[in-house]
Parts: sequence; C-alpha cells; structure tokens
Amino acid sequence: AEIIPAMPVARQHRALESYQGTTENWPQDFLNLVTQVPARLVGDCVTLLAEGGHKEELTEELNSLINHHGATGELLLWLAKDKSGDYAALLTPEAFGAMLSAIERETSDEKRASKIRDFLLTDAKFFDLITSGVDVEVVQDVVRAIQMSTCFEGMDKRSVLGKIVKAHPEIQSFITQGDKDKGESKPIDSSLIVSWDSLERKKNDLEELMQKRIPANSKEIEIAREYGDLRENAEFKAAKEQQKVLMALQAEWENDVDRARGINYADADTSAANVGTRVAVTNLANNEREEYSIMGAWDGDPDNNRISYLTPLGQAIFGSEPGAEVEVQLGDEARRMRVDSIAPLAS
Repeated sequence: AEIIPAMPVARQHRALESYQGTTENWPQDFLNLVTQVPARLVGDCVTLLAEGGHKEELTEELNSLINHHGATGELLLWLAKDKSGDYAALLTPEAFGAMLSAIERETSDEKRASKIRDFLLTDAKFFDLITSGVDVEVVQDVVRAIQMSTCFEGMDKRSVLGKIVKAHPEIQSFITQGDKDKGESKPIDSSLIVSWDSLERKKNDLEELMQKRIPANSKEIEIAREYGDLRENAEFKAAKEQQKVLMALQAEWENDVDRARGINYADADTSAANVGTRVAVTNLANNEREEYSIMGAWDGDPDNNRISYLTPLGQAIFGSEPGAEVEVQLGDEARRMRVDSIAPLAS
C-alpha cells in the first residue's frame, strides 16, 4: 500500500499487473488495497479485479464499505468521479453519508479530507445524481445531514445546499424554514448535549477501542492471513468484517466526542424544559400525571422515566415552558400533553 503509490505514475499500473502473477490471493489483496491507496490507483485495482472476473466481489465489498461508513475519502472520490461507470448504482444518499463520515474521520489529514470536500463543492451534477428518483423525505434527510455536519461552514454549506435546491427546487422551503413545515420549531444543532460523566465514559470507550480492540482485531487478521487461500478463509473474512465494524464505530465515536458539549445538570435553566430538569406533564387523553427527567444524549434510562433529549418524547418536551401543550408520536399513538411544572433534576 505504501510502495506502489511512491513509484512513478507510469510504472504503477504495471506493478499491479506484475503482482497478480505472484500470488493466488491477489484478488483479496486488491480488495484490501482499494481502501489504502490514492483515487488514481483505486481505478487501476478496480479495472484489474473486473478483468479478472471479480467484479461481483468488488461490488459487494464497495457496498459494504459504504453502508458501514468504512470507505476512505480516496475510494469515495474515485467512485464519485466515475459516476457514469459500472458502479454508478452505488452513488446513493448513503454514499454521500459515507463521504461526510470520511471527511470527518480524516480531518487530521487536511489534504485528503479537502479532496472529497472540494469535489462536493465543485461538481455540478453529483447531488442531482444521488437524489434522482428518491422520495422528498430522502432529500430532506440529505439536507439535514449537511446542516448538522461540521464538514462545511458558512458559504461552503450554503453552496452545497444550493446545489440540492437546483436539483430539487421544492426543497427550498424546507431549508429556509427548517422543520417548521412538519410542525416542529426547534432549530437543528450539530452539537450533542451530554453530562461530563457520560463524556468521560465515551472517551474511555473510544480509547479502549483504539488501544485494545482494533489492535487485537489487526492481530487476528494477520494470524488468519497465514492460514492460506483467503477466498476460502472463514477466519480471515470474519476478522475483516469485524474490522469494518470497528473502524465505523471509531469514526462514529470520534465524531460524537467532537460534537459533545459537556454540562453540569445542576446548572440547568428551569424556566423551560432543558437538559437537567425534571418535567411534570399531564396526558390530555386520560388526564393522568406523568413525570420525566430530561437527560443528556447518553444518559437515558427509559425504564425510570429518564429520557434523552434526543428521543421523540424528549424533543417534544425540550424547550417547552409551563402551560405549553405538546404532541408526540409514540409508535401508533399520537400523545398530547400539557407541561405543568419544571424543577431541577436533583430536587
């Protein structure tokens, strides 16, 4: 993965072709290589795999990497630029989500992250392609992902949203009014409100993942590789699948920690239903009184009526003042409630 990119460009394709003749395991090695090399070499690997009769395995691998948000920015950049090729069907809203994950994951390597970001900012047809034929709700999900993402700021974010409006003019009102079209007035915020204790736990979990679980998995892969033919090697395949899960988990947790905003529950503002408050409500369907504690993103305990502010019920109550009536869809039930009183969590 390091030797070939360092070669002169004219020799790289020949080097890949030569490697094919050195081992029967070259298809699996090339499948691994597409997540480690620059976009130009991804194309060479893809061509050789297809010519060697391994297009189906490649498509399956690419689809898995996209769905697990484990694809690198370089791999996704190749896929996006090859949008009229054999793998165009993989360019979906899910692929765009994988791109955002790749940018956020690769922020420490600004050169790599900026390539895919610059592509999204400059390509005039990409968003039209990935949203062609999809329901308006899916387009709205793409808009939300952009609004919540830290990948774009200021004019760049407006530029990307403008490309979607050009492809789907009907989405303009959704962008300008936020969620008001759906009866919700709360603004979209990319940060996560969490308690300091839960943030510390999340950081510890992330450290264990990076320092123990991922290295252990890498060792399992190396051991399984020694068993021989990788195409029939169940241990190797299982370890590689686990690697995708772990890498996606690392990206998700790193993003969560970056977005987290720690608070002390004791400092909660009780003038409205905020994180760190205890809220008494009346179910207007049966006039029964209920009480909920509004918790941070990672402190929910529904069995004890401690609900994360991100849950549907938490979002319905969040920000409401005493006397307000709110409605929330819980499964098949549309529940209407009145906020009666708000108190500090610890009282």
